[in-house]
Amino acid sequence: VQMGGEPCSAFLRSLLAKTEGYSNFGLVRSNGDIVCSAVGSDVNYSMRDRADFRRAVIERDFVVGNFVMGRIIKQPTVR
Repeated sequence: VQMGGEPCSAFLRSLLAKTEGYSNFGLVRSNGDIVCSAVGSDVNYSMRDRADFRRAVIERDFVVGNFVMGRIIKQPTVR
């Protein structure tokens, strides 16, 4: 099942509205392209330059991210 665009963003917005302590949810392809996000953006962002994303792809395992400035939410966050 492929999910992207507005249906995906709408689902993530509903999930974000029901959860405390999170600033955004997103779906990222294995190449780093962001498919959709609970917080909308007019810019297409990629995660491929983020070290924690690259490590997760290489190790194929759960990775705790670093403290970064969120590209979409424009706030400090831990991914």
